[in-house]
Amino acid sequence: MTACDLFLIPLTEQIKRPAEKLASLVLQAAELQDLSLLQGQRRYQYLVSRFYLKIILSGVFGISEPIAMRLVRRKDLPPVLEPPWDIDIAISHSGDVVLLAVSKCGPVAVDVERHRRRKFVEFAEAYFHPSIAGELKSLPLSDLEQRFYGYWARLESGLKLANGSVLSDLISRFYPRVLLEGGEGGHFSSYAASYEDYSVAVATEEPLFLRAYVLSCRDGSLSFSPFTGKFAHMEFTIKS
Repeated sequence: MTACDLFLIPLTEQIKRPAEKLASLVLQAAELQDLSLLQGQRRYQYLVSRFYLKIILSGVFGISEPIAMRLVRRKDLPPVLEPPWDIDIAISHSGDVVLLAVSKCGPVAVDVERHRRRKFVEFAEAYFHPSIAGELKSLPLSDLEQRFYGYWARLESGLKLANGSVLSDLISRFYPRVLLEGGEGGHFSSYAASYEDYSVAVATEEPLFLRAYVLSCRDGSLSFSPFTGKFAHMEFTIKS
């Protein structure tokens, strides 16, 4: 069983400040142009995700100039790392959290979802397998939100892995009921955990060993603290 490294990055001022100051030394011209078109929280999500992904990868490959690594933009698809760097990456963000994955064991997809109120049962009945929707319906309100977003993050990361896209794109092409168990379709291994008021999930083609860290920055020095949450492993298939 091989390993995948996962990095949770809260968008604190201590995290954002070095990225702002050193962006021109790490991001390429096209990335800086994209950044200039963004505002507010979306700007920081983009900046922090790409800045720290390159910092992390430069450590993996022993690269003294992270700017040399190019993330290739693809229409309606997640970015990929341009050769010759032989590694798979994944990026997701929601609210004030960025989630990164670095894998040497094949394709990986991630999703992070900030918890907020919505019509959980109605949504589950529209998009989840009936067994999952039934499980959610049976839960007390105090447990419903966390369990719902755990499944939702699993679903979205699985769809990204299987289709290289996001759920909003798939809804327009598929019948709006995505089956997560049984039947013909793509298979994936899923790992999900809670982080503060967020749910995070990782999808891979085969089971693996997951190492997770929380990134922090103090006085310009990066720290990688082991994530203390517990990832629950499940196996899924998807069909439209």
